[in-house]
Amino acid sequence: MARYLAIDWDQNQLHVIAADVRGATVQVRRATLTSEGQTPNPSNAVELGKLLAERLEAAGIAKAPVLACVGRDRLIVKEIRYPRVPDAEEPAVVRFQTVKELTDAPEDVVIDYMPVYSPPAGEQKAMALVIRKEVLQTYRTLCEAAGLKLIALTPRLVGTAACLRRVMGSTVATPAPDPADGAVCVVVLGEKQAELAVLEGRVPFLTRSLPNASNLAGEIRRNLAVHAGQAPQHPIRAVYLSGKGATELRERLGELTEIPVHTFDPFAGSDAADLPTGNRGTFAGPMGLLQAQAVGELAINFVSPRQPRATANPNYRLIRMAIVASVTLVIGLAVLGRVLYASWSTQLEAVQEERIEVDKRFAASSANGKKLKTIDDWDSPVWLDELYELNAIIPDVNALRITKITTDLLTRDPKAKTKTRAAATWTIHGKLLNKSNPREPLDQLVKEFRKEGFYSPEAPNVKNDASFTLVVYVERRGPTKYTATIAEEKPKATKADKTDKTKTKRPDGNK
Repeated sequence: MARYLAIDWDQNQLHVIAADVRGATVQVRRATLTSEGQTPNPSNAVELGKLLAERLEAAGIAKAPVLACVGRDRLIVKEIRYPRVPDAEEPAVVRFQTVKELTDAPEDVVIDYMPVYSPPAGEQKAMALVIRKEVLQTYRTLCEAAGLKLIALTPRLVGTAACLRRVMGSTVATPAPDPADGAVCVVVLGEKQAELAVLEGRVPFLTRSLPNASNLAGEIRRNLAVHAGQAPQHPIRAVYLSGKGATELRERLGELTEIPVHTFDPFAGSDAADLPTGNRGTFAGPMGLLQAQAVGELAINFVSPRQPRATANPNYRLIRMAIVASVTLVIGLAVLGRVLYASWSTQLEAVQEERIEVDKRFAASSANGKKLKTIDDWDSPVWLDELYELNAIIPDVNALRITKITTDLLTRDPKAKTKTRAAATWTIHGKLLNKSNPREPLDQLVKEFRKEGFYSPEAPNVKNDASFTLVVYVERRGPTKYTATIAEEKPKATKADKTDKTKTKRPDGNK
């Protein structure tokens, strides 16, 4: 049996769980939640470490190895693709691919990853998670000042995913999705921020940190729509909420989406007597870390990230045989040693030259990548083609009339925490002219936008005077992707045309 402390200190809230781990079972002994005036950072790590020791002593919690988690706002998440390589070389390849997309220097960050798609051959895919080294050092200093040993620093979303997998299907309030292995959305409501993640098993498709404000339900619905547009092959089967106000949020969210919405308790099934009575949902991260540690599935650990493994040199066996033979063949051993030394020196020189050449190519590729990134950020949609596309997909201009269109380019910030494929937005103003069913043409227009695949419309705002406003996110596309055509309308025959056709000429040529 091993005892651990799981700690989550964020948004001025200190969560501590003391638990015993025996096999795959987690026995919670004590869980406490206290409001503090600060959150750990490099400048106050020692001070908060001493404060942590005082809090543990006051709560009667004995010292033990620490599993700590950090929030989404301190992470950089990258989806990495790379060719199939030997397992011993995979960490180095993933790190190389990740560093290429970072603005921070490689020596300033800690990188760990989890494979998410590993076919026997072909392209591999992994989810790389990155934190700055100063964050890791902050938690190490914090634990040292408290007289504790930090054995794992893990993203909160990893713990939340493990906790949700353990709770799903165990209670009536938290049923499993249908199908059980389908993609789900989990939202943990903190004091100021809410963390959202779309998961399939333990693989995150989408992670966001959202303000815990009055419009949180709308933000969650918008992220669900973003995932539906980016990964339609992995539809979300259920939404799970945990934290303060989860019940009220479930009711509001249930009005905005047809996806089943449930709440979950991280301590479901625990028989510990000393547990918090309110706001237990924010313990999902640290509770999940304990459960993942119990079954050996701590997929991400910045304290000991995945590292390349040295492969055994086959020459070592030959060297051992040569040492045994050297008892009777001293002179031959000396000659053999010189030959091997010369061979290894040649190989070392070749490797060093190859490394220098790779560094030069890497520097050139990085400079070229920055130029291409600048060009890519400068480019924008072709507005004449976009207007033609819009004209082609309007169902009936006599039922829906556009009065004004405003376009705004989206600035691409490489340091932004969230990424979007949209290059600009349309704000469309118009009037609904259909008296019998005014909303039908607008709903048809939104449907056509989504069918195009290059637009992400928000929910339209329709006023009482039949005017409407529709915000549409527009993605950039090549000239050949504009395929819509406007059918040419044949002019109707007038009465004068029919009269001319009935007239005949007289034999003398006069009409």
